Amino acid sequence: AHNYLYLALCFKEYGENKLYFEYIKQAFYLFSKTKQSFEFYGELHHEFGEAYHNLNLIDSADLYYKSALAIAEKVKSEDQIIKTKLKLAELYLNIGNLKAVKSELEEIFKLTSDPQFKGIAHRFAARYYIEIEYYESCLTHLNSALEILGKNSRKHDKNVAECYFILSKYYYEKGQIQEALNQIQKALIASTIHFKDTQLNFNPKYTDGGSPLILSEYLRWKAELLNHIIVV
Repeated sequence: AHNYLYLALCFKEYGENKLYFEYIKQAFYLFSKTKQSFEFYGELHHEFGEAYHNLNLIDSADLYYKSALAIAEKVKSEDQIIKTKLKLAELYLNIGNLKAVKSELEEIFKLTSDPQFKGIAHRFAARYYIEIEYYESCLTHLNSALEILGKNSRKHDKNVAECYFILSKYYYEKGQIQEALNQIQKALIASTIHFKDTQLNFNPKYTDGGSPLILSEYLRWKAELLNHIIVV
């Protein structure tokens, strides 16, 4: 079951959502035969939630996330509780249930004392506030996220990269396109392993160890910003 879960996570990283779902199903089937730890059972429910979420099957995703949360609370796994609540908040943001997003975020900030999770919560709060166009609240949470994650993460870290990506969007909304480009370049550096070029005419290779799915999203945004400069 663990091997199938590992393969599923690899497919998730590459955006192969149908294969991700199929391998999670296999992992779940094998778990039912071997009866491994209850905590692992909760992890599988969480991954089922993500798989359904990625396939845009919202009701099923919500069901499995809540099941994963109930198991995490039963085994008192703080990490899994926070991880699942963050995914629930993301799900609610995607469907526009802003009241539920705010409720989940408030609970996450109350529950966690772990610096990494607190930094990730600030990062997600920044994403929430930029979505609802509360730009100064977005910036406040981004500053907190970068301060925390910068101390507790490596230079090349996907959570730091996501902060720079959101910061790029913040500067775009403020009409500061050049600064938006500078921030997306930082996101590209943080999302890969070896790439470190701050010059805007350089991009990382797809083989540079980061998630190809995330990398392509950042490169598309960079292209939009460059196109905006050309058009203007």
